[in-house]
Amino acid sequence: MKNLEVFVLSALILATSLSMVSCASHPLRENGRKISSVNEAIEPNAIPESVSLEPLEGDGTDEVHPALHCGTRIGLNYEFCPVDNHLETRDSNEIIGFRIKNNIGGNAVVQETRSTDDLDWPGPFRSFEYRFQNRIRRDIELHVTDAPSENGSDQRDLLMLLFPRKLIPSVQVTETQEGMNLEVTLPTGEKVVFNESTHEIRGGALKETPLVMKNYAKDRTLAPGVTYVGSGVVVTISNRGHDPVLAPFAMITKAGEKPCKVPASKLWEEDDMLKALASGDPEAENFVTKPLYFKFPQDEAFDAFLKTTCGFGFL
Repeated sequence: MKNLEVFVLSALILATSLSMVSCASHPLRENGRKISSVNEAIEPNAIPESVSLEPLEGDGTDEVHPALHCGTRIGLNYEFCPVDNHLETRDSNEIIGFRIKNNIGGNAVVQETRSTDDLDWPGPFRSFEYRFQNRIRRDIELHVTDAPSENGSDQRDLLMLLFPRKLIPSVQVTETQEGMNLEVTLPTGEKVVFNESTHEIRGGALKETPLVMKNYAKDRTLAPGVTYVGSGVVVTISNRGHDPVLAPFAMITKAGEKPCKVPASKLWEEDDMLKALASGDPEAENFVTKPLYFKFPQDEAFDAFLKTTCGFGFL
């Protein structure tokens, strides 16, 4: 009986010790951006960003737009972005984005191999950043960035909005005969499959062409070579060295329909600073630039706009 009591006491001490272990994190820096790493092994598909949930209700007019602070988990080859930088979260509703970045190189998309000598500029990359800051429909965005050089003015950014916005994007680790994958669920419910190690697209509702490394400094029309091939509607707008929504026009496309070119001002709120600069206001530089929100927080209103403006819809 005494031996049994000693065993039970030891087990209780061990359990208490384990429950007191916290998830440590340490700051890293990649391409000038602060990245954190959670030193914690975790089952790949038990992670909160692997859960596909419906968007929250609301138009977001009174919501603060939180900044993205992204980190990594041991054993998972992508970055996840929790609200308030809460890297140890287990709550799916606290995830507000994730990023898949092809920056190692030596593959068909990013052909130049990453340098290990230059810590400030390891090499060119293409990244896919899924954002949903308030987890409402208005905030669901896919940002694709091509960076052929270390100059920010050469960076090319593509914003994609996919409709209908049924789900918050999610990512899961899967295994097939081809190897390990990152399977992303898009807002439409469609899938995109990435090579888990290189982050090239293997299939699904997105396709890509290689990162352009020549003439990027001269050709300002170059956009990241990523296109949507699913059955929904996509709004795309791109820019070089600036926020994509500051470009003058967006394209709206759907399979089987004629592409529809629309002024960006009809889709996004206008920037107060840019309006002031255009009017010659001497106080323009003192204006605070705010996030430019999409004007259609609900799918029904945007579908009605499309049917009137472009002659097609998605509902």
